Amino acid sequence: MGWALKFYDISFLYAPTPQAKGKIEREHHFWQGRLPTYFASEKITEIESADPHIHDLRLHRNAHEIHHELRQPPQRAWEQAQKEKRSSLRPAPACPWWD
Repeated sequence: MGWALKFYDISFLYAPTPQAKGKIEREHHFWQGRLPTYFASEKITEIESADPHIHDLRLHRNAHEIHHELRQPPQRAWEQAQKEKRSSLRPAPACPWWD
């Protein structure tokens, strides 16, 4: 694992303040509250069949639900950050493990 993180130039940044930690916890709480109910209503009992639903739910949330701090959907905030060159994402290097 350490070799892979070094290869991809990934380092961990732990939440440095209680406020930052709270943002992370709110996101976990959101999904922990929503997914069990959704899976029960859709009669999803196997993780393999849940994956496509999780993907669709994440896309819907990012595109349509208003983030309480940003006052806009997360996708719109992301597009705005990219437009303003406030993104530090970079392409992943070619990986020796996968084609």
